[in-house]
Amino acid sequence: MNESQNFPKIFAERLGLVIICTIFLFTLSLCGAPAFAASKPTLTVSPQVVEYKEGVEIFFSGSGFEPNQELKLHINMGDTQWSVGYLMKPLPVSNNLGAFASVWKLRREISRKVFQPLPMVYTVSVLDSNDILLCTAPLAFKEKK
Repeated sequence: MNESQNFPKIFAERLGLVIICTIFLFTLSLCGAPAFAASKPTLTVSPQVVEYKEGVEIFFSGSGFEPNQELKLHINMGDTQWSVGYLMKPLPVSNNLGAFASVWKLRREISRKVFQPLPMVYTVSVLDSNDILLCTAPLAFKEKK
């Protein structure tokens, strides 16, 4: 067989594959299943090294969360977790794209004695409403000048 005689067979096979893929994607859209998996949640803390003194602002932002998801943020100190999400403005809730941004303005919410000795690096954890760990980021406190 020459090339021109194989063309209808090859064309039919490829057209069939395109039709099957189209039906599969259409079925996924009807089921409400996302065509692509969501990205892994991430947390960014800025600045990462902070003087522990009143009035200092720490910025928290993240992405890859479920849309409109209420998030809990904790600072881990050994076996102890200090909840700090409720101290942030606005409260850490992801938007319809799965991202959030909040600010924690330090006051005297957590005793300075808790963060001894300084400097010390801690882990900030983001948890969902079922206390499932979603992601972490470092945060260091240092002596005020």
